[in-house]
Amino acid sequence: MPGVTLEHFIRAAADISAHGDNDTLPFDIDTQLISHKQAELAQVAFAFFEQLQGDSEQNSARKISELSVFSERLLAPTGPTGFRVVTKINPFWNIYFNGLGIAIAEALENNRDSRVHSYRFLPSGDSELFDRACSWRAFREKTVVDANASGDEAIIVQTDISSYYEHISHHSTSPHLE
Repeated sequence: MPGVTLEHFIRAAADISAHGDNDTLPFDIDTQLISHKQAELAQVAFAFFEQLQGDSEQNSARKISELSVFSERLLAPTGPTGFRVVTKINPFWNIYFNGLGIAIAEALENNRDSRVHSYRFLPSGDSELFDRACSWRAFREKTVVDANASGDEAIIVQTDISSYYEHISHHSTSPHLE
């Protein structure tokens, strides 16, 4: 695991405070709690991380496997008549996992392919985690430019990986995080 610091959890709390749980849910009382207690919640998350790091790998793995990470499955509107299922995670775990994600993103962002537009990590941004210049729209515009430059034989394939996280094998990603 890359070097994890208190600042990673502080930044996670600031991001949730500024942008909410995720991009599909409205701001609620959990987001308000995080907004008012950013430093305290970040400190608790970091203390938990340090406790796990200070213990043996086997004992830490046991502790994690015995925990219940509370989450709710909710319906979120996708337009005037549509809905999608989203997951709302407990505020503590939201900060904890986002803090770890920020540490990982810091370590791996420079290794990412420059053609990838989705969720490009912004190394210095306080509550902004992602580079807004690397958006879905920017990706689509770049795809059109690349297709036009490739001539009439170009083939464009578009996919939606919205359920990616539910199906990825953690075993295939863990070697990249060590």
